[in-house]
Amino acid sequence: MPSKNYLERIEYAKKWRLNHLSYCKNWFKKYYKKNKKFLLKKHKTYYLKNKEKMKKLRQLHYIKNKEKTKKKAQVYYLKNKERCLFCAKKYRKKNKLLIKQKAHLYYLKNKLLLKKKHHMYYLNNKKWLYENHKRNMFKWIKNNQKHLKKYRKKYNKKHYKKHYEKYKNFMKKYLKKWRQSENGKLIMKNHNQKRRKLLKNNKYDLSVDKIKKAFLKTEGKCPYCFSPIFEDSFHLDHIKPISKGGTNHLNNLIACCNSCNHKKYNLLVRDFKRNFYG
Repeated sequence: MPSKNYLERIEYAKKWRLNHLSYCKNWFKKYYKKNKKFLLKKHKTYYLKNKEKMKKLRQLHYIKNKEKTKKKAQVYYLKNKERCLFCAKKYRKKNKLLIKQKAHLYYLKNKLLLKKKHHMYYLNNKKWLYENHKRNMFKWIKNNQKHLKKYRKKYNKKHYKKHYEKYKNFMKKYLKKWRQSENGKLIMKNHNQKRRKLLKNNKYDLSVDKIKKAFLKTEGKCPYCFSPIFEDSFHLDHIKPISKGGTNHLNNLIACCNSCNHKKYNLLVRDFKRNFYG
């Protein structure tokens, strides 16, 4: 047990510090500057020896003084905002894997609680989330058009043929309904007017002889799917579509089957073959 004189001295020292705070602070600052390396080493060695003890003490202190510590942290963050952000970035770069592992462990422990939280947040902020997502989506599309084109090309190579065969009948029904609607009629009218204008400006006219010659070029076989075609039931196709600057010149005309002509629409030959025939 410590003696009475020792306890009296400690009390006297505490009172003296309270009366001479500014002097003590300045003295400690000077001492820290002189012996910085030595003090840091000392603290490190002590922390490594008593790691678990220190953690428990910190947790207890935080539980007792929760509101106080939060206010202190907020005040410090507002004063040193740039420094805090810089340090946080630095830490994330160094400890990427560690952060991921911690987040994953926390998710596994609190899976149901997190789901409930997310669901409640979604229900309370449904409209704002939808509008915000819409805004960000349009911005992203504007800024990443090159990336989107590359992605679409890759996706079409893999899935275009499968999707067409799956939803063939559904798309036919949907297009019929759409063409009969007011919006569909206006769009089709506009499309046909544009096509007529392009054909008027076209130098070459279509004639019966040209159509016959285009059929004779194929030798009774569709150039795309190689199925047989006949004079009574073949479709005339523009190799380079009129919408993309194609003409009625004989070199740009070819006979093909009904299905290939509808599938090709306004695609170029290389794109059409890649999408439907590999």
